[in-house]
This record gives sequence, C-alpha cells and structure tokens, in this order.
Amino acid sequence: MAINTSKSWLDKTSDFTVARIKKDTTNLDNQFNSFINTTDKGWINLTDGSTASSKVAAALNKKAALAAGQKSASLDINENAVDPIVASAKPLYTETANSESYKVESPGKANGGNGTDSNATTVPGEENVFFSRFNKWSLFNYIGSPFGSRNNESYNKPLLSTEENKIHNPSTSYLIETLKTKNNPGYQYSYSDFALAKYHGKISNNYLVTVRRFPTPVEDNIINPNVIGANGSVIKEGMPDIARAVTWMSDKVGNKLEDMLKFDVATAWKKIESGVQEISSSGGKGGKVGSMIGGSGLASAIYGAANGMNASQVKSAKEGYDNTKGTYPNHVFGPINVIKEVMVRDAGLQFNQGFELKFHYSLRQLEGVSPKVAFLDMFSNLLTLTYNNGNFWGGSARYTGGSSAFNKPFGDQSKLKSGDFGGFLGSILGDAMKGIGNIAKDISANGLLGSAMGKNIIGGGLMDLFGSPQGGEAINAFLTGDATGQYHVTIGNPLNPIAVVGNLYCDKTDFKFSGPLSYEGFPTELEMTMSLKPARPRDKADIEKMFNGGAQRMYLTPVDGVDVNQTQDNTAYGNADTPAKTGIYRKMTNG
Repeated sequence: MAINTSKSWLDKTSDFTVARIKKDTTNLDNQFNSFINTTDKGWINLTDGSTASSKVAAALNKKAALAAGQKSASLDINENAVDPIVASAKPLYTETANSESYKVESPGKANGGNGTDSNATTVPGEENVFFSRFNKWSLFNYIGSPFGSRNNESYNKPLLSTEENKIHNPSTSYLIETLKTKNNPGYQYSYSDFALAKYHGKISNNYLVTVRRFPTPVEDNIINPNVIGANGSVIKEGMPDIARAVTWMSDKVGNKLEDMLKFDVATAWKKIESGVQEISSSGGKGGKVGSMIGGSGLASAIYGAANGMNASQVKSAKEGYDNTKGTYPNHVFGPINVIKEVMVRDAGLQFNQGFELKFHYSLRQLEGVSPKVAFLDMFSNLLTLTYNNGNFWGGSARYTGGSSAFNKPFGDQSKLKSGDFGGFLGSILGDAMKGIGNIAKDISANGLLGSAMGKNIIGGGLMDLFGSPQGGEAINAFLTGDATGQYHVTIGNPLNPIAVVGNLYCDKTDFKFSGPLSYEGFPTELEMTMSLKPARPRDKADIEKMFNGGAQRMYLTPVDGVDVNQTQDNTAYGNADTPAKTGIYRKMTNG
C-alpha cells in the first residue's frame, strides 16, 4: 500500500499551530515574563508559572498525538476550538437593494431629546445591502466588528486564522497595542488587566470576556456613542471606563458561553372573557334632579305613583336595594355550550437575560513590588468596578397630603432632637406670633380683599364650588428609553467579538479568598463572581445590535418593500379600533 507523503490539511494546521505558539511564546517571554510597559510604569518581570519551553513541548505533543490519529487528545489550549475548512462555492449573497429609513425614539431630555415619539430620530437608509437568504422580505445589514462598517466582500468568505491575519486570535500584546492606535478611550486594555489573572496564557483571547464600568449609562456601542457633557453639549467620542476586568470562557473557569448568551423573548398576551356586565343605576345617575327626588319623601312618592310603583318599589329605588342579589350568583345567564374567551395582544415586549461571570486571580511575584501590595491594588480596582463609597444617612421626613406649610409640624425640630425642650416650646410660640404678625402687616398694606388671607378665602370658596385647584398640577416625568445601566460586556475576541452588551447593571458581586498563605502571609487566590442583568427589555433590533458590533440592526426593510414588524394584531372587539395593514398585503402579493 502506497503511503501519501504530502501533508494533509490537519498536518498543515498543526504546523501552523506550532509556529503560532512559538511566536506567542516569544511574546510571553518579552511582554509577560518581562512585564515592561511604559504606560503602566512598573509592571516588570511577571512570572505566571508557565515557561516557553513547556508551551512548545505541549504543541509538539499535540502534533504527535494528531499524527497518531488521536484526534480527541485533550491537548488544546482552548476547549472545543474549531478551525473549519472553507468550501469552494459560488457566492451566496449576490442581490442587493437600498433600505428604507426608519425612526427610533428620541432620547430623553437629559440626552438632548424630548423623550417622546413626537420628535423621533430618523436613521437614514443604507445603500447596496444584500438581501437576506433566510427571509426574503428583509435586507441583511451585517457589520460585525465594532470598528468597521459594512463590507460586502466579507459576506461570502469567513475570516480565517492565518499567519498574516492576527486579528482572528490575537496575542495579548497585539491586542493591547492595536487598540491603542484606534483612539477609542472606552475600548482599551492595559498589561495590568492581565497581570494577576489566573488563566492568562492558558486560554486564547478568542475566549476573552471583558466587563467595563463607565461613569455614565452606556449602550452596546461604546466606540462611537453620543454622550452628554457637563454643559449639556453632545460629545461624539466615547469616554474612558472607570474600571475593567477580564476573564475567559471555559468550563474550567466557570464561564460557559451558553449561560452568557442565554435569553428568552415573548410578546405579551392576555385573556379576554365574555360575560354579563353589571350596570348599577344608583350613584346619582339622574343628576341633581334625581338626587332631589330621592332625597324627598313626598317627591319620591309622587314620582313612584306616576310610574306605577308601590311603596316597596319606591323604597328599593331610593335605597338602591337589589332583591335578587343573594340568588344572582346561582343563576346562569345566556347560552351554556359556548366558547367565551380569546387571547389578544397586550402592550409590551418581554426580554429576560441575566448571567454570572467568574474572575480568578493569583498572588504572583512581580519584580520591584510587594506581591501583597500589587494584589490589594488589583482588589481595590475590582471594588471600584462593582461597588461604591457612601456616607451614613440617618433618614429624613417627607410630608404628604397637601402643602407642606399645613402638614409640617410647628417649632424647631432640631431643638427637640437635641433635647432642648424649653427652646422647642419657645420656637412654637415664635412661629405662631410670626405668622400672625405677617397677616396683620399684609392686611394693613393691601386691605382685606387684597391680602393673601382674603385671596385664599375667595380662592378656597371657588375651589369648593368647582372642585379644581387654582393652578395646574405637576405631572410625573414620562419614562424614556435611555440607558440606565453603567456596565458593558464584550464577549469573545475584542477585535472581532461574538457579542457586545451594554446597559447592564450589577445585581450582586461575591468575593472569595482562598488558597494557601504565601507572600507576607496573604492568601494566594481570589475569585470574584459578578451577576449582571439588563436595565431594560430589548426589542428585536436591540438583540440584533448585540451581535452586530453594537452599531446597527441587522434586518432592514427594502425601499418600497415589506416591513416585517408591521403585523396585523386583531383585538377582542372585531378589530374595530385597529386598521388593517392592507399596504403590507398588497406588497406581499405583488412580490
């Protein structure tokens, strides 16, 4: 049997893996074992417990195992990593069209808008967008990278790992230095982020997960967000995060991809049942005349006699007595063999998401610094990421039920609180005399009708007659869709992430020190677990943006095409209050 001596794809991949690991090993030697960075100034000579020779040996062992046919050999740095073969095929995405513009709700007043749909922001349409191959009514607007824009050439070929393409699986040094050139202050890394991370160098950065906290609420897009400055003007560029932390996806680490990208969606529905509607004839439905008849024995007797009512019936009419009330629940009204309920759309979209992230840190010797000092510095940064300083607050009093001038207790409450009871009693008398003196001065200067007291008497009488206050009442502020969460998570390789998720809030954080005592009698291990949740539900477009670099929605409507979001929802009352979407049906029929 002839032996094929040419290298298979598997061998070539293995050779490339060895070359890449050797190169990354050099980076580890130069950048991490000799932890020199001029911007961080002081992280020198990091020792992470793994040497270049051990990594090269692991790669060579992996190649030997693959050559022996042991494809399941557990020698990968990454768990379940796959680098697929590219099939040579005719391009799938070929037909393009321009998309229609669409409107989104304006930001709230704090962010330069009016907070209502009346002045919605118009997003202009895109040109030459490929038609979706899975939904014939939509255009597929894929951007992917937070730094890029739509590139039609990337639709029909995957981004592969090659020696020239370092973006696919970047080393830490390449990641840090490359993002420095992007000039995006909210999307940076430093060597200190990785210095004490337990699993750095053991899992590739394709599996990297980054949590950032910002001084203001943020959306998915932290590369080019619009934020409001101190003077109220719009700042186009992003702002730096105040703290960040990195970890990796792995079963061993405790961060599973299926847990982080797990969510459920639902449209709201409610059940409507038909039934007998009770209508009460009492409660003054006859207006003032009816009330006058009911309040007069003589008038009600005359009215009852004129309408053929006896004394008992007149009494029931006056008192609103229902002689069937006790037996009414035992009766069945209407037909029995009926279907009497329907499900109809209710207001609201439901989105549920929440996940935990685990971060692991190890006490290590860094040249030129105490390991304990460096570890506590890193720990304080994690507290900045997850918690806040605060002052003790002893509470306060809020007076409701009307004007605070009438409800607020008289006297100086601070004197009572301090135990000065004599001073407190004196302050009560002083308040009363001061008020009386003010009234006398007001009447003397403006006359009784012109004084505040006279105006209040007249105004109070008018309000009693008409049942309305003198001035307009304040209205509670309307809710807006502005972000309220300060946290942002990047899942996967930051240069080409799986997803970016903003507008998160930290629900809880657990800290756990463990391991043997080492330098200066300090614990060697720290595990931090953050629980993150969305600050508001996401609609379909918001979910799409998570996987599209945080920039734009992925499905767009072609010009003069069908908007798949404008569906027909029947109501419980024969759709009398909802016009039919005949335009959609006409477009779908015409194709």
